[in-house]
Amino acid sequence: MNSQEMEMLQAGRFSELIGILEKKLEANPMDSEIKLDLALTYSQSGKHYEAIKLYEEMLTEDRNNVEVLISIGIVYHWVGESQKALETYQKAIRLTQERPVAPEYLSLAYSNLGVVFEALAHFEKAVIAYKKALSIFPDNQMASEYLAQLQEYGDTRYGLLRVKVLPNGKRMPDFWYYYDFDLDGINVDEVLGISQHSISNEGKSK
Repeated sequence: MNSQEMEMLQAGRFSELIGILEKKLEANPMDSEIKLDLALTYSQSGKHYEAIKLYEEMLTEDRNNVEVLISIGIVYHWVGESQKALETYQKAIRLTQERPVAPEYLSLAYSNLGVVFEALAHFEKAVIAYKKALSIFPDNQMASEYLAQLQEYGDTRYGLLRVKVLPNGKRMPDFWYYYDFDLDGINVDEVLGISQHSISNEGKSK
């Protein structure tokens, strides 16, 4: 995405940008960068199923494409398929062992995984995922803010909640025992279900 297109995305000029990117893709149907840009714009504009269709098309070409898996995971979550989002992020993070990505991108995968765990009411796992994201890339603002929310809403002394609904609308249980901890001595990937399957079982790229 060039600078002008990025400005359009940030300004919310989605219809205009979608028209430009669709024409570019029509002229260059095999260009993966254009596909990623268009899928991102679809998702940002609320056209989630269009985004999923395009991401899944890319995964038919390479089902172990880490960048696409990280991108599609959050869209699955937005359309209510949280379990599918969870499995997608677990797979994407496993694959980074063989297909390394930039630290900020891996951090994004863990923080989005935390969002999904939070939506599924697995709050302790969400905390671990957010902390892992910050250990990889400390400037991950989303992970920092969401971790702070969970710390604020859980009473560290008695596990009593001050509120029953988080800002994202998710209802929380009557008791949630939050306690602060660091990641030392914790097998993070095992706790988060990332190391349950070997990478070899994911299948080979087409």
